This record gives sequence, C-alpha cells and structure tokens, in this order.
Amino acid sequence: MPVLHLLLVAWLLPLCALCFFPLAVRLGRLLLIRARRRPPSRPLRAVFLHPDLGIGGAERLVVDAASVLQARGHSVLIVTSHHDRTRCFEETRDGTLAVAVAGAVVPRHVRGRLHVLCATVRGLAGAVWLLASEPGCDVAVVDQVAPPVALLRLAGVPVVFYCHFPDKLLATGEAAGAAGSASLLPRPRGPLALVRAAYRLPFDLLEELCTGAASAVLVNSAYTASVFAASFPLLRRLGCTPSVLHPSISLANNRLLAWPAPAEDNFTLVSLNRFERKKERSPPRPSAGSLPAAAREPPA
Repeated sequence: MPVLHLLLVAWLLPLCALCFFPLAVRLGRLLLIRARRRPPSRPLRAVFLHPDLGIGGAERLVVDAASVLQARGHSVLIVTSHHDRTRCFEETRDGTLAVAVAGAVVPRHVRGRLHVLCATVRGLAGAVWLLASEPGCDVAVVDQVAPPVALLRLAGVPVVFYCHFPDKLLATGEAAGAAGSASLLPRPRGPLALVRAAYRLPFDLLEELCTGAASAVLVNSAYTASVFAASFPLLRRLGCTPSVLHPSISLANNRLLAWPAPAEDNFTLVSLNRFERKKERSPPRPSAGSLPAAAREPPA
C-alpha cells in the first residue's frame, strides 16, 4: 500500500497544482498588474528560479546572467529552495544580488528516494512564492526544473527556460554527469523496475510538456540541443527547437593567462568541472588514443 500511495501522490500532486491553482493566480494577476505593464523601454523586473544556489556550473551561469542584467539597469531577484551562505558564490552572499528562499520546507528526498517528486514540489513552491510576492515580475528565468514553467505561463508570466540536460536521462544514468545522489543508487530490476517506470512516467511527460510551455528554451551547447531533440519527440514534432546559449566567462573576475608554448613530447588534458564521482571523467581518455604516439608518451 505505501508504494501505491506514493505513486498516486506522484501522479496527482503535480497535475492538481498545474490545473487548479493557476486559475486563481491568473485572475489575481489580471486584476493587479495587467493595466500597468511597463513600457518595453523601461527597466524590467527579472526573477530567476533556481533549485539550489550552491557552487557549480549551473549556479555560476545564473549568477553571471543575473549580474549582467542588473548591471544594465534591470531589477533582479533570485528565488531558490536552498541557499547555504557558507557554500555559495560571493555575489549571492555580499548583497550584490538579492536572494529569496522559498520551498525549503520540502525535503530534497525521502530516505534517499522520491528525488523528482520533491524537486517538483520545491520548484512549484518557488513559483507560487514568486507569483504571490512578485506581482510586477516582467520575465522569469527558470533553471533545470521544468514544472514551474507551466505554472508561471498559465499565470501570464513570460518564461525563459534553461535546459542543462533532460532530467529523464540524468535520472536513469543514461548520460554522464547524472545529478544528485539518486544517480549513484543501484537501478531496480524486475517488479521494482516496473514500479519505478510507473513512478517516472508522469514526471517525464510533465518535463516535456512544461519545457514546451516556455516562451523560449535555451540549452548550453549544440550537443545538448541534439539530445533535447532526441529526448523530447513530442516537442520535436511541434517544432520546438531550443536556442544555444553557451555559458559565459567573466573576464573581469578571471585574469588572462599566458598561452603555453606547444610541447613536442607531451600533452595536457584540462577538465573544466568539479572533480567528483558523478562527473564521469572517462570520455577524455579514449580521445587521447587518437593522438600521435609521441604525444601519448609521458615525459622523461
């Protein structure tokens, strides 16, 4: 019974949130702000919705994008379900960027399980907070978790969704860099695999539909764009094609390094990510096999 109960909750909770709450929210927004929309030439109120504002590539991209918008005169707020001030980027701690925490009461998982259910509820909680506390929001930038996109769009908020990688692939371990401890758990087999498939089905469908509801979809590379097309066949048929926006590098915060002279007897592989188990650093090693034999030999 507990398993059936959890499956029922997993099916009904996101659907109820998406179907009933936006009706009341949309009416309230229409009464409050539709008559006083800012002209396009005026500064915008932009709100970023990010699941965990820690230290990582996705977080760096959000902080950089928010900083640039703010530097250009726009008003910016980052809404997140987790913000540890001892482990975050300086801009989110020193007051440079305004940060609000919403949805932290929802756990990240239940005994190491139900990650996607908890992430969905936390994301929806952040979207509800945004709609209730930021009626003047002109555009929302949603990162990683897709369900809040549909909620915000139903409430009349333009949404830019940044897709780092389809969650349906990360959750099954079909891609390197599976996010979170869930990717390190053993994959179920037999009857448990069927239960897991039934549990994931509504969330995978929800991810595709909510991603397609965005005003604009961005991905971090042409490779991710190809994976996006292969993973979301419904969106592909509907002509939903994401735009590529490569992560930026702040030249003001990163000094230029001297370009090393080419070496004839060795080579160096540089990994631009955190060194941890889930990042899967094996891909560069097969690539090294295509280098000349002299380059593969270690220096004397």
